[in-house]
Amino acid sequence: MGFHYQSKVKLLRLPLVDIAIGPDADGSRRTAIGIFALGQKSIGVFSIGQFSFGLITVSQFGIGILFGLGQFMGGLIVVAQFSIGLVMSLGQFAAGFYSIGMIALGYEGLAMAGWHYVPNNFLSGVLPYFKVFFINYGMYILYAVGGAFGIYILKIIFGFLAHGLSDAWTQVAEKAGLLNMVDGRARIVGINDTYVTINKDPVYLLTLELRTKDGQPHTVRKKTVVPRAVMHRFTPGAVIDVRYDENRPSRINLKF
Repeated sequence: MGFHYQSKVKLLRLPLVDIAIGPDADGSRRTAIGIFALGQKSIGVFSIGQFSFGLITVSQFGIGILFGLGQFMGGLIVVAQFSIGLVMSLGQFAAGFYSIGMIALGYEGLAMAGWHYVPNNFLSGVLPYFKVFFINYGMYILYAVGGAFGIYILKIIFGFLAHGLSDAWTQVAEKAGLLNMVDGRARIVGINDTYVTINKDPVYLLTLELRTKDGQPHTVRKKTVVPRAVMHRFTPGAVIDVRYDENRPSRINLKF
């Protein structure tokens, strides 16, 4: 089952965050496109994936226009196993104006094997300073940036995993007779798009007005996947069939 998230906030007509993980129901894979793009295929200002393109890119195969980090990468400044950097390239196999690698090709650089137009150049003198800076400060910067972005992404993913586990628990508990689930009807008071799709079906946050058998009104918020085939039924004011727990009306499932 695939997971697709798009943030409501947009910049330059692109979603601030676009995540596309896993295949859809038909086996196809979406391309994540946004300011921050994460997916097997991704395009963005900051792009992370297996096949990626962006201004700053982290990928197995990709192009980082300003900076690229990965296995097979191209761009202006590149750090990769196989790297081509128009300005600077660092990798096991590196090619660029300034190139550093086990095997390197360029105008100036350092290499165990390769060719440079200027064989004895300034890089051999400044390299120790770069090494000291990276060891002392560089890793902390990478940890801070990567950690902040990682926490944000994990918050989104685990939020929807928790929602899925909650629904699964309700269904299992009902079958086991642990919940007193009964049929009812609820009116849709509000409907909000979460900009998430699962297997190409949208996820909505519904605000429902439920009246239990004793006539008491309850306002319930429910995040749920809505099949596209029945989307026309989900409009403010519409009444839908539900099942709810008599002991805890906020525990509710929709009947499609």
